[in-house]
Amino acid sequence: FEDLSPADLEKAVREIACRTQGLVLVFDHIIRGAETGLLSCGNLKRSIQIGDTLTEKRFNRLKSLGIDLIDEALVTNLKTQSDSDFFRAKMKLSGKHGDYEILIQNENLVLLKNQQPLVTCPNLIMLLDEQGLPVHNSDLDQYLNTIVTIVTSKATRAWQTPRGCELFAPRRFRFDYDVVYSKT
Repeated sequence: FEDLSPADLEKAVREIACRTQGLVLVFDHIIRGAETGLLSCGNLKRSIQIGDTLTEKRFNRLKSLGIDLIDEALVTNLKTQSDSDFFRAKMKLSGKHGDYEILIQNENLVLLKNQQPLVTCPNLIMLLDEQGLPVHNSDLDQYLNTIVTIVTSKATRAWQTPRGCELFAPRRFRFDYDVVYSKT
């Protein structure tokens, strides 16, 4: 793999991910000591705490774990499109506090509230089912006319840097929005 161009490497990794149903992990950048501060230490512990909180439906604890509860909303519409190797979709939701739209390219990249950007990548936009379990984008069609909970979390420090926002901003995915993280 080391002789591949970035485009060919991405294509090869994507092929492996498809063949293994997503079971692939890639490390492709060496970092210098000065950059280690950008690493997200404690993510595994935090992920377990969040999982326990969601499983036990103790949503009042989300804030202390860095998760913002946005709204409970009914999934009213889902439009998907094939775009080469990417899953692209627009999901519309009607919530207690407004109308929402999520713009997706493999992942939830833009959350609009009443047609205005509320949260965008590189920040996390997540949906939970009625049991507090994550909604996987490959299963979105099963959630039409179902209530879900919209939660968000700020990106790790590395993605909040100017370079991180340059690499993982909505415009990189053909969504005409700047990076936003608004708390409700």
